[in-house]
Amino acid sequence: MPSIVALLLTAALAAAPGPLFTDVTQKAGLGGVILVSGGASKDYILETIGTGAAAIDFDLDGWPDIYLPNGSRLEGFPKSEAPRPHLFRNRGDGTFQDVTEKSGLGHPFWGFGVAAGDYDNDGWADLYVTAYGGNRLFHNRGDGTFEEVGRLAGVDDRRWSASAAFADFENDGLLDLYVTTYVAFDTTTVPRRGDAERPCYYRGVAVMCGPTGLRGEPDILYHNNGDGTFSDVTKASGIRTDIGMYGLGVVAADYDEDGHIDIYVANDATPNQLYHNRGDGTFEEVGALSGVAYGIDGAEEGSMGISAGDFDGDGHLDLLVTNFSHQFYQLLRFAGGGFFEDVTFPAGLAEKTYLALGWATDFFDYDNDGWLDIFFANGHVYPGVDAFQIGTTYRQTNQLFRNVKAGSAPSPAPGQVPGAAGRAFEDVSDKAGTGFTVPRSHRGGGVFDFDRDGALDLLLTVIDGGPILLHNDAVGRGHWVELKLIGKPSNRSAIGSRVTLKAGGRSLMRYAAGGGSFLWACDTRLHAGLGDSRTVDAVEVSWPSGARQEFKNLAADREYLLVEGEQSFAPPLTMLE
Repeated sequence: MPSIVALLLTAALAAAPGPLFTDVTQKAGLGGVILVSGGASKDYILETIGTGAAAIDFDLDGWPDIYLPNGSRLEGFPKSEAPRPHLFRNRGDGTFQDVTEKSGLGHPFWGFGVAAGDYDNDGWADLYVTAYGGNRLFHNRGDGTFEEVGRLAGVDDRRWSASAAFADFENDGLLDLYVTTYVAFDTTTVPRRGDAERPCYYRGVAVMCGPTGLRGEPDILYHNNGDGTFSDVTKASGIRTDIGMYGLGVVAADYDEDGHIDIYVANDATPNQLYHNRGDGTFEEVGALSGVAYGIDGAEEGSMGISAGDFDGDGHLDLLVTNFSHQFYQLLRFAGGGFFEDVTFPAGLAEKTYLALGWATDFFDYDNDGWLDIFFANGHVYPGVDAFQIGTTYRQTNQLFRNVKAGSAPSPAPGQVPGAAGRAFEDVSDKAGTGFTVPRSHRGGGVFDFDRDGALDLLLTVIDGGPILLHNDAVGRGHWVELKLIGKPSNRSAIGSRVTLKAGGRSLMRYAAGGGSFLWACDTRLHAGLGDSRTVDAVEVSWPSGARQEFKNLAADREYLLVEGEQSFAPPLTMLE
């Protein structure tokens, strides 16, 4: 007969909640994909940053689909074996159908990051894919197929690019495009790992070279001409062209709330840049002045991923940055007046992220309590780092931090953040499921609600592995709403919209940013957890055009379609309705 202790233990285990996220990659039909990124030994820096992904409702049936760029090898592949990009159509039943062949997106090339947006305002989201050997712009024909128009549109730059972001920087109703470029890569000039004449070392061990010591490339800003083409306005707009800064991540958002979208760039081994939009077609670089260019110790960091969101509920956008191992990730709280303060230590993130090397990241409310949580996708660049015995490894576990929120104040004092015992975030990675406890060398991806159940899921990529789809199974979640915005006369994708929801005595701000995370293009729906509130008293939308609208009395646990200039709203059963 079992003892009372054994019975109590059994009962406790039975009542314990399962993982917060469940790996449903195989079940969803994504298990056969391998994302190639050069050779296993990573002899060149080109082979180390991996590939990203996009969540895009390409067929306007209301269900977010998945696009995955793929890489290659420097020596190439036999034509029949070349890795292909993939487009997966969401069937709406928790599974995806591979429609790559039919879509016209199956041609092999060495792709990296993705930006998604309706650049010609025809109602269909298009794809811009950064690449080695020429960037691609895939125009959505609206019939399930895409046409590659990069050269015709003037955006097929052949420099090695990483992340990209669509945003309307001039508020003319047309999406412009910002592209980060990394290093000038050429095998005739970049040393190979182990090159006896030009060796590169990390802590005394031979590794691939870069980025330090290699020539950086200037980023690119394209202006949308409104006729299907773009013009390179990088130099005229004030974006730096005199020196390359090893650009990897980018997020476009109006951080100072002056009505003009700014640009924050995460650079590797060089200062991060914040381009303040003057509103006259030009930008001023204010990264150092605003407190976002360097780490907390004043040093240049190896930054990769970047995102914007209001983690402390004060109505202003804060910033999140992932960095190289033995550097702290950064949580930058907007302090007003165009300035940010680094609150990584008081928030409880510093010690937990010091040994990790981070890529994709975002603010997201996984438990729908109304407070934005954080995830980090981690993995090293040196396959042999395990032998260094320096506290870090090539394959790393991801991290999930829950926003503690207890005892929070609307406006914390300088140097403090909301949260219990002066701490804003609690590390819940160990109970989040295999997507957070199994070590892999992760890279790109981000947040989206693939099954439209009101709980945000995750799609992440693994270098030389496959995508990982993590379904949100967190118990005790709160209520929610999801908003699909359509701009008229603002850009149809509504990038740059700021939404304030009033529910349960609180105000929640959500923002439709361009870019963010790492090599990731996010589904444009805005999600807000509501906690115990079953009704949203009001939704206030500030459109990029400057127009403001208010929608009242929205029931919780539903999706809504909000169209600029129209006062009615309805659940978007399909985006065509």
